Amino acid sequence: MQQTVFRPSRQIKGKRVVSRYFVGRYSLTNGGKVFRVALNTPDKAIARKRLSEIVLEKQREMEGLIAPRPFREAALSPISAHLADYVADLTAQERDSRHIKDTSRRIERVVREIGWETLSEVNGADFVEWRSNLSISAKTKKEYLVSLNAFFNWLIRQEKSALIP
Repeated sequence: MQQTVFRPSRQIKGKRVVSRYFVGRYSLTNGGKVFRVALNTPDKAIARKRLSEIVLEKQREMEGLIAPRPFREAALSPISAHLADYVADLTAQERDSRHIKDTSRRIERVVREIGWETLSEVNGADFVEWRSNLSISAKTKKEYLVSLNAFFNWLIRQEKSALIP
């Protein structure tokens, strides 16, 4: 593993101009891909600290100690925002308007009645308990399950969530 902090330079009208801000370069494995990140600071000590934090986060992600940043950010976003994106995607795919309305209404009801606000609060046991207390037909219960299943599969494909063991 290597990490370096430097100020990039370039030629302008035959004259070498050095950037005011530092840039970091790092590789997580020896001989592996080299990544370059803007550190947005003119102070070298701060630049080193920022690069160290970035490398530490990437190593933790690589070892599985923490989830990748997109998953962590999505887990803190409201489910309603994800649902709006899902509905927009279904609309873009030109799905039937009744299907979109029914699917979104089912998901909204489950989220509202169980009390989930973010993806980090979601768990299967809550849904199973909620579904068991419903006094509706088995077909309708299955439709709720199918709608939620499709929504969470979409989240996984969009890399907003991971499979939960």
